[in-house]
Amino acid sequence: MTGTILALTAAVAFALTNAAASLAFQGGSNPITLAAVRFVLPALVLMVWLAVQGRPVRLPRRDGLVAVALGALTAGYSWALRRASASRCSERR
Repeated sequence: MTGTILALTAAVAFALTNAAASLAFQGGSNPITLAAVRFVLPALVLMVWLAVQGRPVRLPRRDGLVAVALGALTAGYSWALRRASASRCSERR
């Protein structure tokens, strides 16, 4: 039952992502701040949840390296999208 509740909660949160981003942009936020909050806040919630359950927060070495590599890949992808978007905007002027 817990897995079903977590899956439904994740689905609702995912569905609300665009609406929340739109409200954040209307409130004066920028893409970098929004991305930082989107990644840092869930990481903090996960760390607290693991600590409350008494599970280790630290990953095994191999898993940690994979996580760092995926984080670097995501950062590179986000940077490339930002560059592409900025160059397309400058072409339109």
